[in-house]
Amino acid sequence: MKTLSQIMVSACIITCLTANAQTSTKTALREAGKIHILNIDAHAFPKISVSFKAEQQNGVPVWGLSEKNIRISEDGKQHLISEVKPSAGSVPVFVSLVVDHSGSMDEDHAQLYDKEGKPRFTIDKDDNMVVPNDYTSPIDNAKSAIKQFTSSFDTQKDFISLTGFGTTVDKPLALTHNENIIIKSISDLEAIGKTALYDGMMTGIEQLKNAYGIKALVVLTDGQDNTSKSTQNDVIEKAVSENIPVYIIGLGDVGKSTLSEICTATNGQFFYTSSSTSLESIYTTISQRVQAIYQVEYVSENTDKTQMTRTILLSSFAKKNVMDEAKYTISSSDVASLNTSHPDNNIQKSENTANKNLLNVAGLPKVKMLQSSAINNEMDIFWILGNIILAGFIATAILFYKKKKAERNYSI
Repeated sequence: MKTLSQIMVSACIITCLTANAQTSTKTALREAGKIHILNIDAHAFPKISVSFKAEQQNGVPVWGLSEKNIRISEDGKQHLISEVKPSAGSVPVFVSLVVDHSGSMDEDHAQLYDKEGKPRFTIDKDDNMVVPNDYTSPIDNAKSAIKQFTSSFDTQKDFISLTGFGTTVDKPLALTHNENIIIKSISDLEAIGKTALYDGMMTGIEQLKNAYGIKALVVLTDGQDNTSKSTQNDVIEKAVSENIPVYIIGLGDVGKSTLSEICTATNGQFFYTSSSTSLESIYTTISQRVQAIYQVEYVSENTDKTQMTRTILLSSFAKKNVMDEAKYTISSSDVASLNTSHPDNNIQKSENTANKNLLNVAGLPKVKMLQSSAINNEMDIFWILGNIILAGFIATAILFYKKKKAERNYSI
């Protein structure tokens, strides 16, 4: 029996070591559910730099990616990756803020009634509502949260635009990195009018049309559209054509399913809250996800410039043998200017001269997203081998035990 115990202990140790080796490799990495190529910098051709974001299926960023977890190929040929690193500090980010300032943004039902539904306000002799001392209107909470949101970006390289809407859409603040102008525009928002949500979103998307870099539309609304000329489908089609992810915060009485559909269709995310007191934390989460960007670098082995069209395929794999891929085809006009600066636009005539070389692939029509393709990776092979070894030891131990037992019975 002592020999059997030794065998069982050895088997457990081997299995534990195998499992620990696999776990330590995966500890910092959660499974990537989505990969999005955001832009390609090829100005130093044949050196290629690809900016991308990796997310779980629920939109949470995947952290800890390295050369071990990423594969890249060009025109079907896998290339050696020289570096994978976070790139939020180098790639310009363009955020278009769309804010609902309709009349209902002056009243927060969650703050005016307690959990039992009893009113926390009173009515004075002139029939005016007297709110509790700790009450802050949704529009004021929104202003505070949005100001903090904008301060989380690097205004030396990042740009913010602001579009407010009530019954109609306000004149938008065009993309700018002037923090004072941004703050003033936010402060000037007043709660009045109805809800032209879709028209506001269409205007917000338009602000990002000529931007080259990481783009995101961030929307806040507390009601359902009742005055827009545009429709939900118009918003989805325009955002998808520009490859702009849409992040929407729904506050209070909103059409959750409709707003969620827009976000899902554009690779963004929908957030809901019943009270405006949660806006600050939600905007913080969105800021983190918009800026959770990686940069992967490799050297192209295809130096033939007569081949004007090239395809880059980026894949990430973690556990459960799942690999998510995003495939983009660079247009011939972009390839023709590999060694020249990208034409200036009105937004980027600032100190960020290096950003002129970014080749934008966000709005290309030839985009194919390949998701959940099965692969075999070495980490899962270790796990399988460990279980095979364990099974072999257990089987040997059982045979040994039966043999010894038979010998004892025979001797008796």
